Amino acid sequence: MSELKPYPEYKDSGVKWIGEIPEDWGIVKIKFCSRLINGYSFNSDEYVDVGIPVIRIGDIAENINWKNTKRIPDESISKFERFLIQENDILIDMTGATIGKTTVFRSKKEALLNQRVGIIRARKGINGDFLSYLIHSSVFKGPVKFLCYGGAQENIGTMDIGNILIPYPKKHIQEKIGVFLVEKVSQIDSLIDDKERLIKLLDEKRQAIITETVTKGLDPNVKMKDSGIEWIGEVPEHWNLGKVGYLFEITLGKMIQPSSKRKGDELVPYLKANNIQDGFITYEKVDEMYASPSEIKRYELEYNDLLVCEGGDVARSAFVEEYLDGYIFQNALHRVRGTEKGDVRYLHYLLNMVRNSGYIDLLVNRATIAHFTKDKFSSLKIPCPPINEQKNLITFIQKIEREIKGIIKDVYIQIKKLEEYRESLIYEAVTGKIDVRDYATEKEKPY
Repeated sequence: MSELKPYPEYKDSGVKWIGEIPEDWGIVKIKFCSRLINGYSFNSDEYVDVGIPVIRIGDIAENINWKNTKRIPDESISKFERFLIQENDILIDMTGATIGKTTVFRSKKEALLNQRVGIIRARKGINGDFLSYLIHSSVFKGPVKFLCYGGAQENIGTMDIGNILIPYPKKHIQEKIGVFLVEKVSQIDSLIDDKERLIKLLDEKRQAIITETVTKGLDPNVKMKDSGIEWIGEVPEHWNLGKVGYLFEITLGKMIQPSSKRKGDELVPYLKANNIQDGFITYEKVDEMYASPSEIKRYELEYNDLLVCEGGDVARSAFVEEYLDGYIFQNALHRVRGTEKGDVRYLHYLLNMVRNSGYIDLLVNRATIAHFTKDKFSSLKIPCPPINEQKNLITFIQKIEREIKGIIKDVYIQIKKLEEYRESLIYEAVTGKIDVRDYATEKEKPY
């Protein structure tokens, strides 16, 4: 960006979130350079299986998922013609958790606008690309947050949106800014896509190394044998094969008890399936239930216990890595403890492999409500290296995970910086902090 400099002269815009603008730029309310349209309140009984899509709150995304949209009959189009979305319309959520979320409608499909979704449609006096980038910037999103009203569910109206002040350069400068941002943002987005693909490849590599390690070991020259387990194939000849219930101590959690039933029952915190993520436990929302002293003892959690989901995302697992005094666990979870035959860390990596292989779907019959019952869990047949070898495999896997996750973390930081740069670039261009009048696109540059 070294070729881009500020404008020669600036003036105060009088608008806090805009700051200074070039001397010959103006300030205008959005309603004077665009048409604002609010959606129609379609009744649920108007929806049909096949017809014209209706864009609702939650449908707004860079690429709309047409399969999830509701529809009304084709013959109703004349009745709702004023709510038809046009190509390059800017759509905005006007209520709820996603309030202020925007996207440009790039489809040539016919679609209608539902209530609480708005359209900002550029008028002839303003360049569409300039307006769409401005709407995606803090110049617009800042005041939207400030103007929201309501209690638990925030709202904003088209009148408030229409009164938001925006920078307004001459049309030819708008067009130049639009061309500049289309090219530059596309380049940044392409870099972000490349880095996201790299993260995916690194994660696939991590999974492949784990799979190879927990089923084949670390010695490439070891003699192999058929495991007789379809999702594993061959394993080292000296490894045993056994059921999880024989190798580990499994306990299913306590059924939820919302009130005291016996004298001495205590209200205690408990972990449930939603607290168990891939490889870690989240404590953001921990509920409480009543339990007797003997139940608290039976269902207590110790450092390094492995918790495995019985329901929800079945077989997802994570370790207790803190001392949780007084915590117990609900019957949507299994607690697994190691024995002299099995290390729970090795089982954790094996369970990830079972989930990734798709075998778990067959085991729990996902055609119905999936449950990884204690019987199914205990009877799951797995390879079992000698305990010392399990520990060596775990050490190797953890080393690889640290290395790959470290690289992935660095790539995420790079993506974050690119996103911040993109946001800053858009803001500086649409407010005139940088002068792009003499900017030459890649096609225009002499080579």
